[in-house]
This record gives sequence, C-alpha cells and structure tokens, in this order.
Amino acid sequence: MAASIKRERTGYEEGFLAGCESGKLEGCMLGIEKGGNIGSELGFYHGYALELKRILEKDAGLSKPRTKKTMDSLNTMIENFALEDALNQTLFEELETIRAKFKQLTTQLNVSVQYGSVDTVKGASF
Repeated sequence: MAASIKRERTGYEEGFLAGCESGKLEGCMLGIEKGGNIGSELGFYHGYALELKRILEKDAGLSKPRTKKTMDSLNTMIENFALEDALNQTLFEELETIRAKFKQLTTQLNVSVQYGSVDTVKGASF
C-alpha cells in the first residue's frame, strides 16, 4: 500500500512539473504572438499619423487646428505607450484610448481607415 501511494505521489509530481513546463512554453508563445500583434497595430497608427503630419506640414492649407491637435495627441500617446512593461495593468485601456484617438483622427479627415483592413474588390478571387 505504501509503495502504491509513493508511486502515485511520484506520478503526480512528475505530471505537475511537466504541466508547468508545458504551460510556461504555451504562455511564452502566446505572449510573443500578442506582443507582436500589439506592436504591429501601434506601428500602423504611428506610421499613419507621422506620414499624415509630413503631408500636412508640406501643404498647410490642408491642415485644420483640431486635426493637428488630434494627430499630435495620438503621436504622444503612442510614444508614451509602455512597451517594455508587460505587467502594466492599464496596458489594454491605453491601447483602447489610442484606437479611439485614431478613429477620431480618421473621422476628422473624413476617411475610412482601420488597422487590419485590406482593400478588397468584391468578386475578385485569386
């Protein structure tokens, strides 16, 4: 009976350790994937805003003070986003605020741009 309990305990401990290792690996892979997605999305917003800023600086007639203020605010939010602090409790709230600011900017410009959207032609199939 004692040998049976010892085998059971050993099996439990080995299974527990294997589960911990498996969980760490899975968590690491998920973290890499999600971190890459967030970085890609922020890069899209930042690149869009920087290019827009360049265009508006070239042709001051296109720029409206409210749009410039929104664009500057978006750039500041992105630059201040804590990419290195994965334990930041407000990370996703800040990301939602950046998304909302980008939507506000595109609304002010009267354009329809979304991260992840791909221009598609209906009926085209490749």
